Amino acid sequence: MKKCICVLSMVLIFAVSLIGCGRDPADVQLSDQQIKSVTEQLTAREPYDQDEAEYLDVQTFDSLKVYGAREKEGYTEIYVWDLSGDFVKYKDAAYELSGSSMPLTLVTEISGESVKLINVKFPEDGDRYGPSIEAMFPEKYAKEAIGEGNGLVGKLKKEQKEKIKALWNMEISEDLFDLNPDTGAFTITRVVNDGSSGAEDFKTKVIEKGRLTKKEL
Repeated sequence: MKKCICVLSMVLIFAVSLIGCGRDPADVQLSDQQIKSVTEQLTAREPYDQDEAEYLDVQTFDSLKVYGAREKEGYTEIYVWDLSGDFVKYKDAAYELSGSSMPLTLVTEISGESVKLINVKFPEDGDRYGPSIEAMFPEKYAKEAIGEGNGLVGKLKKEQKEKIKALWNMEISEDLFDLNPDTGAFTITRVVNDGSSGAEDFKTKVIEKGRLTKKEL
C-alpha cells in the first residue's frame, strides 16, 4: 500500500512540474473583462472618418484572438490577432467598406481589473512580415501567429457578424457598396457567376443605385 502511495505521489509531482514548465513565469493571465476593455479601446483608437460617415452610420468592429500577455519594460504586452472591419449601415444590411487581418502587439498598463491601451505595434509588409512578428512576439506565440490560416479568420469573422447582429440587428451583405462623396451618388454591386460557358465566369451586376444626402449635424 505504501509503495502504491509513493508511486502515485511521484506521478502527481511529475505532472505538476510539467504544467509549471509549460508556463513562462512572465506570462500574465487576462480576464474576459480586460480583453473586452482592450478590444473596445483598440476600436476607438482609430474611428472610421471617411466620407461615407457623412451620409450613413459607419462602425468599426474588431475581433481578437489573444495568444498571451507578458510583462515587458514596465508595461503589459498583449499578443493578439486582430480582424478589423469598417461597416456601413444601409437599409437592412451592413456592407464592409474596408478591413484588415493581422497580428498586433498591444502595449498596455494594467492595474487590477483596469487596463489602458498605450500603443499598438504592427508587423511590416513583404519579406519583413515574418521577421517583424518574431521581433514583436515571444517565440512560442510568433510561431503560432505565423502559421495561422483561413480557419482563424473564419472564426473571427463569425464573432464580427455576432457583434453587428447585436448592435444593428442585421446581417453582413456580400455585395459591394460604393459612394461618391462629392455627389452622394451610390451603387450596390453584386459579383455573380454567369456560368454560361460551363466554367467560373464572374461578372458584376448593379442591384441598386441612388443618391444620399448628408446627415444633419
